[in-house]
Amino acid sequence: MQKIGKSERLIYITSTLVQNPMKLFSLTFFCEKLSCAKSTLSEDIDLISQIFEQTGQA
Repeated sequence: MQKIGKSERLIYITSTLVQNPMKLFSLTFFCEKLSCAKSTLSEDIDLISQIFEQTGQA
């Protein structure tokens, strides 16, 4: 898969996690799917978590 932008990564990660609420995913799984670094994914997941907390969905 070619490298994708931040918006697309956020959508993919959020969708995957919401559709599989009781399943654990490694950063490596997302790295391979999205062709990006673990540090980038960690920042993306932190942002998603913050948004869920701010909107009362966490």
